[in-house]
Amino acid sequence: MRKITLLKLFLLFPFLTCHAQKELWGVNTGEEYGQGYFGNITKYDINGENAVIIHEFDSIQGYRPKGKLFLASNGKLYGTTLSGGNSVVEGSAATAGVLFEYDPVLDKYRVVHDFQIGDVNYNPATPYIGVIEPIQGKLYGATQNIMYQYDIATETTTFYNRLPLNLLTITSEFIKANDGNLYSTAGYGFCINGTTPLWNGCIIKFDMTTNTLSVVHEQDCNASLEGNYPSGLVESSPGILNGLTLYGGIHTYQFGEPYNAAGVLFEYNISTNTYTKKVDFDGLTIGGTPTSLINGGNGMLYGVCQEGGRAPGNPNTNPTYFRGTLYEYATTTGTIQVKQYFSAGSGNIVRYPSSLLKTSNGQFMGTMPNAALFRWNDDTNSISIPILTGDLTNAINNSNLIEICRKPSYQEISVNTFDACAGENFTYNIQNTNATSYQWMKDGAAVAGQNSGILSLNNVTVGDAGNYTCFMSNECGATLTMPIALSVNCLGVNQQTTLKHNITMYPNPAESDLMIGLPKNIDVTINKMKIINLLGQTVLMDNQKKISSSNLSIDVSSLIKGTYIIMIQSNFGDWNGRFVKD
Repeated sequence: MRKITLLKLFLLFPFLTCHAQKELWGVNTGEEYGQGYFGNITKYDINGENAVIIHEFDSIQGYRPKGKLFLASNGKLYGTTLSGGNSVVEGSAATAGVLFEYDPVLDKYRVVHDFQIGDVNYNPATPYIGVIEPIQGKLYGATQNIMYQYDIATETTTFYNRLPLNLLTITSEFIKANDGNLYSTAGYGFCINGTTPLWNGCIIKFDMTTNTLSVVHEQDCNASLEGNYPSGLVESSPGILNGLTLYGGIHTYQFGEPYNAAGVLFEYNISTNTYTKKVDFDGLTIGGTPTSLINGGNGMLYGVCQEGGRAPGNPNTNPTYFRGTLYEYATTTGTIQVKQYFSAGSGNIVRYPSSLLKTSNGQFMGTMPNAALFRWNDDTNSISIPILTGDLTNAINNSNLIEICRKPSYQEISVNTFDACAGENFTYNIQNTNATSYQWMKDGAAVAGQNSGILSLNNVTVGDAGNYTCFMSNECGATLTMPIALSVNCLGVNQQTTLKHNITMYPNPAESDLMIGLPKNIDVTINKMKIINLLGQTVLMDNQKKISSSNLSIDVSSLIKGTYIIMIQSNFGDWNGRFVKD
């Protein structure tokens, strides 16, 4: 048996991936009621490419994520799920969902609150929306019709008053307006004053000084001309809110049901409590069922319609041909202009746009149900589909993307104490892929020459003993890792721990050959290797011979695309890791 030397491999691996810190993150809801796939968190690069599934939900830790992710002041992401968690709805097998936290530095997911039945009237406390942070350290959100606050520091959740029982579901994330109050919409509420129950909805306000939730505007109870099913609000100018309704207005689709009007774009003046309809979507030309509205700056709002839209001069009247629009609305003039018409013809796969986001590099990124992303360039008024790369299994069907600038990340250190004998070599891989600079520190002082993601100490002496941290930085900020404690004596290297933390696997995703790199400072023999899929089925195994190599190559070309787990049994214990077959 020979000593394995992998220093070159260790030094190369952290730089194999592009230093792309600005990323797009979204959630895939999975199937209804958790039957089959439970959903995931997926990230893309800033151009909507290189999809990577970050976390897959399950029935215990929450599933069916619904609301938009939110990046809080502590650098962590927060979101909600409709189902799962430890609280079971009384009298049924249903669960009420969770509020979760995801740390993009440590790549760590955890549940911070399990929702449950909140009152004697059996109102489900299931969250349909995500959270915002109008006060630093305080997250605000809502369950079906009850407002709550989550305190990040104390990890406590406080519930406030609910809407009247006939206002059923708060449908979009709150925004903090210029008057200091929070505003949102209830999209499925009965009109309070109507003689006949109509599902028209309302605009709601939460006063953070009194902690009260109230209705400030009810959609028309006698007709749907001003729109019904209101959704996401934006503040286009101080005190002026704009929003959409999914249906209602004066126009009906030429090819739709007579009661299924195309929706409106409205304005709400906070100070005068005035609701004004600004645009009637007409279904056939402008589009219908508007689903997203964002502030593009310079007095312009941008949004998408999920249906309808026929380009001028297009004689086609087939209702299956028109698949939505992307439009620009000028708040100063109240005029709307369609910028893109989506269709199902001529092989066009951009259809049914469901959300829109303007990124920091000036691009507009959009999502489509059961499909990848689309990119719109407003300078050239052109639509393109990002290159479909990365982990695409279950990485599509994302909605409500957000952009984050991701600081240097690393895997959480579960074992941080190591022993070495004098004269031996010691290495530790912090497993970072997005830092642009590194500096290892010993007891708070910089260690000369240690400027990569791998701490590499040759011929250690007693003077090398101490607590080591790695200071990493990129354009988004800096990260100081948890410390690892190294002692130098004659007890020998803790070889099992060294194996656990210093195996590398690349490339990931892999198309044909998956490379396994083993630590240089111990002699490792691989006795058994197998690969399983996420259903627990073994798809590849090699237990006929012992493998002792510093450059173990595994042929995975026969595997179908997807996520797999590789399990290795060695003379120093077991190891497993996850990889993607591209």
